Amino acid sequence: YYDEKGRKHRTLKFEDIKKIGGRTIPTIWTIINNKKEGHITQFIYNEVEFDTKIPKRIFSFRELER
Repeated sequence: YYDEKGRKHRTLKFEDIKKIGGRTIPTIWTIINNKKEGHITQFIYNEVEFDTKIPKRIFSFRELER
């Protein structure tokens, strides 16, 4: 991730590639803060469901405001 002046702020790293539900995906996503050493955000996917039905109301302004 770069700012408008082209300076790198964050790096996104994908790891632990697995086949889940017929798709190949990274199960660990790590966002590294390049400005603050040692600061990271990590997403670890233990379970994933694809092609599930999501009610349209979930994306309504009312729901998004909550």
